[in-house]
Amino acid sequence: MKDPYHLAQRVLRRASHGALATLSVEQDGWPFASAVNLVAQPDGCPAFLISGLAEHTRNLRADPRASLLVVDPYAPTEGAPRLSLMGYAEPVTLDAMAQARFARLHPAAEQYLSFGDFSFWQLRPERLRLIGGFGAAGWVTGSRYGHAPALSLADEARLLAELGGEMANGDTLLGVDAYGVDGCDGNGQRWRDQFNAPCASAEAVRAAWAGRRRCGED
Repeated sequence: MKDPYHLAQRVLRRASHGALATLSVEQDGWPFASAVNLVAQPDGCPAFLISGLAEHTRNLRADPRASLLVVDPYAPTEGAPRLSLMGYAEPVTLDAMAQARFARLHPAAEQYLSFGDFSFWQLRPERLRLIGGFGAAGWVTGSRYGHAPALSLADEARLLAELGGEMANGDTLLGVDAYGVDGCDGNGQRWRDQFNAPCASAEAVRAAWAGRRRCGED
């Protein structure tokens, strides 16, 4: 499989939801899976916003081992790339920029935070199982995965201000990372435009974005 670490990052960043599996306190350690909204942080660790009253939160407080399954939502269901991340979940304090990014990609997050019992957690992957398609499967180590190119949140904020004005047809730019751009159309339908290669700087993103726009105009 070519560049499995980059492919793993691409699959995670294309996903906005996943299935979080924890070890059940109530049911004697049986695996317990639940749906969560997620956002990939710059280093590729998925962050999610969960209630302190939820079953999965109780489970994580007792045993932080967890697994998260994400499936590429833009690929055909049959043979869609998918990624299972196994690691340790932990509460995380997101700064203002990181919280703003989460809220852009999941607008309901602002309301959940107002309830008082919701907090951010992240999963730090130790091992990842990547299924890139038919006949393309393998394991990825968390240490290698975490050293993929990353775009800072400060660069993302500047790029959103710069590139957002170039959107057409009522589209809105929601996020920019090293692997692509997230947005939504005038009907609120999410889309993602991937770069051909990872971009670890604002300059590289500008060049990749300009190149894709030129291709779209040809």
